[in-house]
Amino acid sequence: MFTASGERLPTKVEFSRRTDAGKSADSTRSVEQIDSEIARRYQRLSFSCQHYSGEAAAVQKVLALAGRTLTQARDVFDLDILQRGGYGRAELVAEHVASTDRDAALQKLQSLSFEDFSGQVLEFLEEEHRLPYETPSAWKAMVAKVSRLLVPR
Repeated sequence: MFTASGERLPTKVEFSRRTDAGKSADSTRSVEQIDSEIARRYQRLSFSCQHYSGEAAAVQKVLALAGRTLTQARDVFDLDILQRGGYGRAELVAEHVASTDRDAALQKLQSLSFEDFSGQVLEFLEEEHRLPYETPSAWKAMVAKVSRLLVPR
């Protein structure tokens, strides 16, 4: 795709066939405009698109962590970000994720190491965003925080 000035912008569209984790479609999805500054930074055009709510994303990330054949540290990182944004709450996860899936997610979470995180996530973060995550103790704190999400009080 090209802009009016002739600048080439790469485009990519992804589709999801995920379920809405027990909620009605209206309550888990929103349509919003992508921030034009963010879009331009990635050489994309800003447009309105449908996306999942933070709550639905947290539930889906727990289910992804539980259900993947190959466990991904990015699911833990995403859950940490969602929790910091106020979307990852243990009560919500307990309400929408079966205890067997929460147990599987917890087991997979505990199987990941700082080296997994470093190779799968840390090296892909922009330099200015890496600092808070560059130590094994930062990873342990993230794992502890996500663990609390999976174990209802």
